[in-house]
Amino acid sequence: MRRMTASVQKVLRSQRETVGWSNSWAQLHEELGVGTWVGKTLHLTERDRDVLEKAFEREMGEDLRTLDMQQDRIGMAGDVRNEKLSGQPALGSLQRVAMPGGSVVVTGDDGVAVRVPTPSGTVLSVETSRLALDPEVCRRVMIIENGAVINRWWDLLALLPAEWRHETLFCYRGHDQAQGALNAWIKSLPEDIEVGYCGDYDAGGVSIAVNTFLPLVGGERFWMLAPEPSVVMPKNANKPSVYLDQLPMLQTLERSSASSGVQAHLCRLRQQQLAVTQEAMMAFGISLDAFRI
Repeated sequence: MRRMTASVQKVLRSQRETVGWSNSWAQLHEELGVGTWVGKTLHLTERDRDVLEKAFEREMGEDLRTLDMQQDRIGMAGDVRNEKLSGQPALGSLQRVAMPGGSVVVTGDDGVAVRVPTPSGTVLSVETSRLALDPEVCRRVMIIENGAVINRWWDLLALLPAEWRHETLFCYRGHDQAQGALNAWIKSLPEDIEVGYCGDYDAGGVSIAVNTFLPLVGGERFWMLAPEPSVVMPKNANKPSVYLDQLPMLQTLERSSASSGVQAHLCRLRQQQLAVTQEAMMAFGISLDAFRI
């Protein structure tokens, strides 16, 4: 946490617009929805820096730009909430999940399954080893790429295909240990459980669907959630500059994928020069459909 805090402090003090890839910045991007990845570089807008500033001030109770990070622990404890600068990972290894209209099944210390409701306005954090699934009431698992979106999953519901609004466990993709544990958990799911991926609609999002999650369960059980073909993308929802930056990735996917389903999405991205984030889909109310790839 200290390394992450120091890195953010440098960005805020110098008003930097780009940072290189690191675990810390990947976590912040996923958790707070800040920045746009272009290759291994995260591009930060003024709004992104404002989000970072407010988030760290809220967590630490101190203006990060003026905080002296070189002082000893006693001095630091007098300025900030000391526990916020502990060595623990920012996101930990907990899975963040929700079950619209139902309950998340968690295994208790005694091995007995406990059902925890997650109504709108709530997200449950649970250790992967305790996350269970009742196939009688949960038929699908949907992986959500962005941390800001899982935090407001109830606003996503109306945009989803009808069958994905219920009997579906929403899981945040996570990062590092949590991401690896989630991938292993998904791979171990019963064969009658379908898996969906809901991420940005751009070359990067398609790449994650194709290269990360599709191989875990196979094409017969996997779906990619993406804008309906009939949807005309609002101009302000799209990021043409990101599309151009991701062209090499798009070209790689075009060469490497033999799937007609994948190629159809790549063709659409190229023809319309699309790069639409999950946040933009929610902000503009862009309806999604489920596609085999």
